[in-house]
Amino acid sequence: MKRIFHFFLLLLISACANRVTPTGGDKDVKPPQLLVAVPADKTVNFNSKEIRLYFDEYVQLVDLPGQLLISPLTSKMPEVKVSKKSIVITLPDSLLQNTTYTISFGKAIVDVHESNPLVDFQYVFSTGGYLDSLTLEGVVKDAAVLTGVKNITALIYRKWKDELPDSMVFKNRPDYFARTNENGEFKVSNMPPGEYKVFAVDDKNNNYKCDNPSDEGLAFQEQLITLPGLQYSQLKISTLEPAGIRLLKPSVMDRHCALISFNKPLDSIEIVDFSGKKWEGRFYQSAFKDSLYLCQPDKSKDSLSLLIYNAGQFVDTVMMSLAPAKGSKEGADRLRIFLRQSPTGFGPESPLILNTNHPLQAMNDSAEIVEDSAKAVSVPLVIIDSLRGYFSITYPWQSGKRYKVVMYPGTIKDIYDYSNDTTKNEFLVPGPESTAILSVKTEGLVNGKNYILQLLNEKYELLREVKTSVDSLHTFAYLTPGSIRLRIIEDINHDGRWTYGNYGKRRQPEPVWMYQEALTLRSNWELEVVFKVFTE
Repeated sequence: MKRIFHFFLLLLISACANRVTPTGGDKDVKPPQLLVAVPADKTVNFNSKEIRLYFDEYVQLVDLPGQLLISPLTSKMPEVKVSKKSIVITLPDSLLQNTTYTISFGKAIVDVHESNPLVDFQYVFSTGGYLDSLTLEGVVKDAAVLTGVKNITALIYRKWKDELPDSMVFKNRPDYFARTNENGEFKVSNMPPGEYKVFAVDDKNNNYKCDNPSDEGLAFQEQLITLPGLQYSQLKISTLEPAGIRLLKPSVMDRHCALISFNKPLDSIEIVDFSGKKWEGRFYQSAFKDSLYLCQPDKSKDSLSLLIYNAGQFVDTVMMSLAPAKGSKEGADRLRIFLRQSPTGFGPESPLILNTNHPLQAMNDSAEIVEDSAKAVSVPLVIIDSLRGYFSITYPWQSGKRYKVVMYPGTIKDIYDYSNDTTKNEFLVPGPESTAILSVKTEGLVNGKNYILQLLNEKYELLREVKTSVDSLHTFAYLTPGSIRLRIIEDINHDGRWTYGNYGKRRQPEPVWMYQEALTLRSNWELEVVFKVFTE
């Protein structure tokens, strides 16, 4: 009877007990730790073919091709394998004599269970009787906006007996290299004394060369770096100015017009047909002369067969059809009008600027403006550029009021005899209560040089700009509230924009200065800042 009672008592206790899953303790956040290396780290007179690294837990390798570096470079990368709690490195047979090597794993070594990385782990050895101990550090910044650029390869060439060839960055692998971190910083350790040439390349195919300088960004330090001595390198990276002009992919605008783009600006354009005669169509260049708008001489033609020359030199052939592809939905051929600038973005003193998709032939002298649904007022239209189709409307706009601008059918006619349909543009003219004012005083500009002060958004896209050659105060009104950045460009070649570098001409990108922080603009608020430029 007692046994039966004890049995039911155990069942009752078991049923009432809380079942809790064992926690297993705190989460493991520690990375693997090296216990021993064979041969030992920093071994001199190294002559082994294999290195074994033993850790305190099971390890694995993550993104090894992207993380593993050996400097100086070897003819081929070491072979790396994992064996439980160890890593085995098999070295190539091409190690140089009396050379210090550094094998860097980046973040490749992680533990098996939690993937905690052993960050920046390195193994160093020397095939000679001592370890080189000098260090070269540096930073790579985007030449246009001065932000650090990650995953850029710093290429470092040692000067031996002979001069370093100019083509080394395009043809030869470097003696030392490193990759930049999130802040654009790099570091090369265990270097011997000597003179070095430093480059930085956006090495997209990981071959430690600059294969395509118009696509792969390149930076170069003009002076050699001597170790021991200067141990810091600052590089500004940009794509390079193409050596020659090349035609890019053309775009069909409509049945009559096309847009042709080039890899660099053109200076003096001549267009001829295949018979060698001057082309009778109309054309004009973009603001920066790297695009060309072509308009057929009459609307009966829907293809282009042309030869493009620049300053007397043949550039390329343009052969393209402007007719819609078979089976595609063809839009009606007509005159289109686009809004390019309005008082909404520039305030009540700004004209309304519009343009058409074709060059202008004729224009009636007025449009109608309706102010806050009041009676319509007739205002004149003024042609700014008939070839580009630009025209404007000037009116005493008032802050805080809404306007409707109407152009009735037939107001504008283009060179193909197309006229506009009824066109309406409605907008609100902002006032001080909904916009901001920014006053920028520049200091440190060199009198006589050309500069461009620019307002950029958080994506570094241009909002406003003004050209200057002396220190002065610049006021920008009717700005949209939000975050902006300031940039000053030294416009050395007077082309009105920032220009990238040219290694062949040993020309660095045009100097740029960024205001130290982003500015916050608020409605009905005026902000004043001093932008100091430190020139050499």
